[in-house]
Amino acid sequence: MAVRGEVVAVARAGETHRLSGSWSGLEKANGFLAHLDARAFSPATVRAYAYDLVNFARFLIERKLGSSGIRVGPGMGLTRTFARQGLGDQSRRGTG
Repeated sequence: MAVRGEVVAVARAGETHRLSGSWSGLEKANGFLAHLDARAFSPATVRAYAYDLVNFARFLIERKLGSSGIRVGPGMGLTRTFARQGLGDQSRRGTG
C-alpha cells in the first residue's frame, strides 16, 4: 500500500537486492544493503534484509512517519558486534 505517492519494493539484479521506488529512506536502506554485500553476507541474507526493510518502509509510509530519524550506523554496528561475537558466520558467503 502506498501513501502520499511513496512506493517501495525489492529490485533484483543478479544476486544483488536493493529497494526501489520513491520512499524517502531509499538511499539509507540501500546503503545498509550495500554494506551487507561488502561484508560478504550471503545473497539470501541480503534478500531477507531487503524484504524486512520493505515491510519497515511500508509501516512508516502507512503511518505517515518520516524516515529522517533513521540512521544506518547502528545497524552496521550490530553486524560488527555479531561478527566479533562469532555470530552470523553462516550468513556469510561460502560458510555454513
